[in-house]
Amino acid sequence: MGFGSSSLLSMALLLVLCSTIQAMDVLKVLSGPEYALFSKALTEANLVDKINSLNVVTVFPLSNPAMGSLAGKSPEALKATLMTHVLPGYYDEKKLVECIGSQTSIETLYQSSGLAQGNQGFIKVQLINEGEVVIGSAAQAPGTVYDAGMVQFIVKEPEVISAIELTKPIVVPGIDN
Repeated sequence: MGFGSSSLLSMALLLVLCSTIQAMDVLKVLSGPEYALFSKALTEANLVDKINSLNVVTVFPLSNPAMGSLAGKSPEALKATLMTHVLPGYYDEKKLVECIGSQTSIETLYQSSGLAQGNQGFIKVQLINEGEVVIGSAAQAPGTVYDAGMVQFIVKEPEVISAIELTKPIVVPGIDN
């Protein structure tokens, strides 16, 4: 192979590599106006760069009306709550449903921050009513019926990012302290 051919091949490989390496931008994923308050809260809590640095992530954003229930929380409590809405790993509906029968606790960004106490940094998934998937804090008392339901998938990019809107915030006992 001559110099020209190998240079052309090297250039082609470099272009392919550069086009496949793209930084994830959670704010771009949540760019819809219905998630403006959630995106603003992530920015104010200085979580955007942390989320974007994850290789694989699942985010549970809240719509603007659902964010209203977090009004009045201290900045620290809001940040902790937001971190429970971020999973370092990819979860789509199928993978979440698989966690129901096993009672698997799923790690959140709050757990990996080192700030969580006990099970505060983990969530669990339940099936209620007639097939409704709900999410709640693993720190809640045994037998608690969770109430943060899945609304819709905002984005699914397998093994990169999943964003699933929830009806309300995940309530974590003791997170306000």
